[in-house]
Amino acid sequence: MPPFRIRIVQISRWQLILATVILVTLVAAFFVLALGIFLILLPFALAAAALAWFFGARPRAPGRGDGPTIDGEYRVLDRKSIEKDRHD
Repeated sequence: MPPFRIRIVQISRWQLILATVILVTLVAAFFVLALGIFLILLPFALAAAALAWFFGARPRAPGRGDGPTIDGEYRVLDRKSIEKDRHD
C-alpha cells in the first residue's frame, strides 16, 4: 500500500473573514429575494383562495351521489337449495 499524505490547508485570517462576509451576504440576499417573491405572490394566493371559497364546488352530502344506484333483492341460500338448483 503506497503511503499517503494528509495535506492541511492554511487560510489566513483575512481570507476567513472575507469568506464569512461573502457567505452572510449571500444568505441575506437569498432571504430578501425569497421574502420579496412571497410578498408578491401572497395577494394572488389569497384572491384565489377567496374565489375558491365563495364560488368553488361544495362537498356533497354522503349518500347523495350522482352515480347509478344498483338495487336488488338478496336472499340467503343454504346447501340444499344450491344442490337442487344444480340438478335442475
